[in-house]
Amino acid sequence: MPIEKVERDHNLRIQFPPPRRGSVEYSVEADVPVTTYVLDKQTLSDFDEGKSQFEAYGGFPRRKKHHQTVDLPGRRNWYLLIVNDNDEAAAVHYEVYD
Repeated sequence: MPIEKVERDHNLRIQFPPPRRGSVEYSVEADVPVTTYVLDKQTLSDFDEGKSQFEAYGGFPRRKKHHQTVDLPGRRNWYLLIVNDNDEAAAVHYEVYD
């Protein structure tokens, strides 16, 4: 159960291998509201390029607790992206179940 500090206006991205059963489950808890995205390599690239429209497979806007099971197409690596757009650092605890 990693706990990470995410500075203000920064993000944490964790890469995972393709899920064994086609879906993943994750939980994120933070002390301030954060946004989560479940992305593949292409949509992560779209995010990094600042595109306003990109297709995430899952995630939630600004909340302190996130929990979701996501079906992922194909056998590809995926990323859990945790974005802190607050004026202060966020303490973030995350867990991923495969």
